[in-house]
Amino acid sequence: MVGAFGLGLLSGIGGPMFTIAGTAGIGAMTTVSGVAREVFVLASVSRRRAGAYLFATLVMGTGAAWLGLRWN
Repeated sequence: MVGAFGLGLLSGIGGPMFTIAGTAGIGAMTTVSGVAREVFVLASVSRRRAGAYLFATLVMGTGAAWLGLRWN
């Protein structure tokens, strides 16, 4: 969520240094592979829990990015 918020915040500022910081720094923190791994591990325990986690991650990440955009 912090990464999504940070990317939303930096996208409103502009400039090449902010693009590099957002892509290289914060973008590395928000990898899809991390979410995929968590969903896979949770699915081995409970498919319902894995689905709820994925849904909550998508909704909260989108909300955090929107909040970062609006913060500017």
